[in-house]
Amino acid sequence: MSVTLVTELFSFIFLLIIVFVYLGKKKLNTYDNAFYIAILFISITGLVLEFVDTILIYYRDSYRLLCDVINNLYMLCVVSYVLMMVTYILYILRDRKKTKNKEVYYGVMFVVILLIEAIVISALPNEYHINESFIGYEIYVDGAGPTFCSIVCYVEIVIALFYIALCKNKSKRYAYISWSILALAFGLVILARFIYPGVTFLFSIISYGTIIMFFIVQSPDARKVNLLKDIKENTDEINNKKMEFLSNISKEMRTALQPVVVLSNDIIDNSSNKELKENMNNILEASYLLMDVTKNILDINLIEDSSIKLNEVLYEFEKEMLLTTKMSSSYINNKPINFIIDIDKNVPFYLYGDVVKIKQIINNLLSNAFKYTESGSVTFTVRANTVDNKCTLTFEVKDTGIGIEDTSRLFTKFDRMDLDKNSSIKGTGLGLVITRNLINQLGGDLKVESVYGSGSTFTFTVTQGVGNSCEVSDNPNSTVNLLGKRAIICDNNKFNLNASKRFLEKYNISLVTCLKSDMMFDLLEKEKFDIVFYEPYLDSNDPKYVLRKVKNYGDNIKVIALTSEVMNHAREKYLSEGFDGYIFKPLIKNNVNKELNEIFKE
Repeated sequence: MSVTLVTELFSFIFLLIIVFVYLGKKKLNTYDNAFYIAILFISITGLVLEFVDTILIYYRDSYRLLCDVINNLYMLCVVSYVLMMVTYILYILRDRKKTKNKEVYYGVMFVVILLIEAIVISALPNEYHINESFIGYEIYVDGAGPTFCSIVCYVEIVIALFYIALCKNKSKRYAYISWSILALAFGLVILARFIYPGVTFLFSIISYGTIIMFFIVQSPDARKVNLLKDIKENTDEINNKKMEFLSNISKEMRTALQPVVVLSNDIIDNSSNKELKENMNNILEASYLLMDVTKNILDINLIEDSSIKLNEVLYEFEKEMLLTTKMSSSYINNKPINFIIDIDKNVPFYLYGDVVKIKQIINNLLSNAFKYTESGSVTFTVRANTVDNKCTLTFEVKDTGIGIEDTSRLFTKFDRMDLDKNSSIKGTGLGLVITRNLINQLGGDLKVESVYGSGSTFTFTVTQGVGNSCEVSDNPNSTVNLLGKRAIICDNNKFNLNASKRFLEKYNISLVTCLKSDMMFDLLEKEKFDIVFYEPYLDSNDPKYVLRKVKNYGDNIKVIALTSEVMNHAREKYLSEGFDGYIFKPLIKNNVNKELNEIFKE
């Protein structure tokens, strides 16, 4: 028996096993799966034709015409195999956006090229050979037809490699694997040709590429893994773009709030008009609330991730609760609602915890209660249980509103309850989702009881540390005196620049302002400064480059990032890059004091 026939037999058995396994498992109805099924059947057809062609060579003198037909069909299978593999590679590397719903073009391209190749192959002559050697008979076909077939296949393989090299698609790894398998198969053919110069093709060797491809790329299990990788990469890319977009929106909104907050604080500190100060306090509280809501809504990680750090500070509990309830009561809008506030007198005067998140939770719950209650009452209750230095607070918001018919949908993002009946009530459907996540981050849980048509009760419990007056005197948020220090404020927004200057003047700093980093370099060249408040990305200069250049004027210069960027880990990012501090806009007294005290501590 010839070596060729033995090779064909083993290849055929392996391929049949692959076909049964592949077709026996559930697969996604995708074009690349369809391509692989076509490659499988081309491989089997090619092996059958190779086997028949090998047998007919013995009788070539009697069946010359049949030999030519079978041999041409065999060579057509070879070029079909290579062309199908190349088409498969081009398909997985395609620009999905530009070629959406245009997959049929790949099929048309395949058919047209194959038709041209078939016409040329049928027109070229073949030569048949049988040689006897020590390992058996060597049976092969030579001539113009096989030579043309070789050239076409190698050119197509090179084109595929060239296309892979140029493409930036993330599916590149699949293309490399497929091309490597194809190149390996034809490399084995070249090796066989080197050993036996008469050998042009051995489909039995090429078909092993189909078998290898099954185990590496196209098996249903491998496809699932690769599909999950693709989904993860696409999801990560979308999330990165989303976070970048939301971060930019957040920065713009906080930049706009900077003058409002700074000037409101300035009026409160310097005005003797009681009514004006009260109004400015309302504006200031509304601004703070908007900043917190904006940060948490825009920071989608708040909904999808639990890694956000708590910002724990010492605060006066009753004062903060009264400010929050006063702001939330604006949602009553002249409706006949009795707002009842019942705060336990046993709550310690000073508590230590993330008061910003607690206020946002309360504001979300109260605003919902007022919006969905047309008349009756809304009751805000706080109960306290203090043990050692821990105070467990139980908050309850109870209303006599419309109630909730289906509480199972209550915490579904962007899903508003009874929208057809409450179309006049504004909202995004995110409030309670964010609220529950905030409570979970504080170590608590949100419970809901509701009777449709009668009202709802929302209850949550959180634990806070207990503070005292001694801690207040040692508060790290106390104002630091920077008398004698000279500083530059660099910001490309004139309103923010003036607001920042007005705010920082309270620290007895000698201030100079500029709009560009190059202007800041000129100032540092001429004069000596102790501090640089710098807005990163204000111009084309990279912040790391700006930081290095500023430090060249003096290692003792403190460079503080003065930015509207407040997304997760922003502070850690700037400190790791070498900045001495991080202050976010709008400038808030406690935040600025805390950072400056940390930088200039004795």
